[in-house]
Amino acid sequence: MFRIFLFCFLPILILSCRERDHTNPFDPDNDDPYLQIGLTVNSTDSLIQLSWYIPQDPDINGFEIYRRISGEGEFSLLALLDKTVSSYTDIASKADIRYEYFVRMLGDGVESSPTQVKSITPGPGQIWIVDDFLWEIYRVNYDLSSYALRKTGAWKPENLALAVQIGKGLVTYPAINYLEIFDLQSGAFMYGTSAINRPYDAVYDENLKLFWLIDSLGSLYQLDSTANHRLIGSFFGKPVQIDLLDDRVVILDKGVNSIFFFEYDLLLSDFIETDPDGESFENLALMRTDNINNKIYFLDRSENNNTIYKYNVTRRFMTAVFQDSLIRSFAVNKQDESIWIIIANKLNSDVVQLSGTGERLLTINGFNRPRDINVNPYNGNVIFTDLTEQINILKEKIFHYKSGELIGSFETYGDPFKVYIE
Repeated sequence: MFRIFLFCFLPILILSCRERDHTNPFDPDNDDPYLQIGLTVNSTDSLIQLSWYIPQDPDINGFEIYRRISGEGEFSLLALLDKTVSSYTDIASKADIRYEYFVRMLGDGVESSPTQVKSITPGPGQIWIVDDFLWEIYRVNYDLSSYALRKTGAWKPENLALAVQIGKGLVTYPAINYLEIFDLQSGAFMYGTSAINRPYDAVYDENLKLFWLIDSLGSLYQLDSTANHRLIGSFFGKPVQIDLLDDRVVILDKGVNSIFFFEYDLLLSDFIETDPDGESFENLALMRTDNINNKIYFLDRSENNNTIYKYNVTRRFMTAVFQDSLIRSFAVNKQDESIWIIIANKLNSDVVQLSGTGERLLTINGFNRPRDINVNPYNGNVIFTDLTEQINILKEKIFHYKSGELIGSFETYGDPFKVYIE
């Protein structure tokens, strides 16, 4: 009886041991052709960060990192790291060049299979997205290859203010009378307050080391980096956008369809309330400031037409730059004063680049319903978000272009609502 049991048991034992051995990454007969250690690759400006987790079993002696630069034929060994290290920063990379990486583990005289190859193109600036379907705030890599940081919101987010110099961000949730300050590196909650009704938009002031914030009920606040706030005044109709132009605070007030300029002492230094013909605006919707050329651009929507205006703050001179009934949003390239516009047709929408005087320079077409657009202040590249008719569908919804050439696109189930570049 014992012999029969042993005869039956031994094959099972041998097969189970063999199956367990083949999960060993150093086993050449491992069924998985790739090393699974969660390798991720992210970029910040010209730096590329690699990270992975360290397996508990088997024992390892170290890691090898291999790299291939666009145009090269073979991968080359970039670094040999201790077994306790789970990250590496490639400081020798350059912007707008594609890099590929894989990692191997080292054992006693053996090496594992490689990880799957991860690729990335680094570049300047941080690209942040506000998603109003998934209720998320996230940062994507420059080439839109993947998330660099993903943060779940407390509710449906409205606006984001970035204070990169101190590593903090502020997000507003007007529907629940709440705002949050979070860590830009980890996404972790830092401070919050529900003491402000309908907090709507904010901007960080590097000179004063604080945030300016408006609520949609008509008030202006200052907040420090720990969310301690001070009411400055309640003298607006319905402020919906705030920005800085040198040492002035600029506020778009939809309640009275005007734009106000305040000095730091809150002295009103200028305001815009009529078009060049002296007519009142119908529906001010969006403004963009240009502190390099000391200009401000804004969009007025009417029943039959939409107009983008340019206002020279120094000369106090306004011109109508472009008109079209289908303008959805726009952004300004401060380097050459060109204007990028979303023309939102019902069936096929375009992204159009205009010169500073309104001539069409470039058209990128074939999009469904673009929502927001912004220009990278460091190189003039344009990033915009698109929206599908069906929600909760995985599809390319964020696009990054350089001079009409696609740098990358990002797939998401959500609805990217606003794009910020800092």
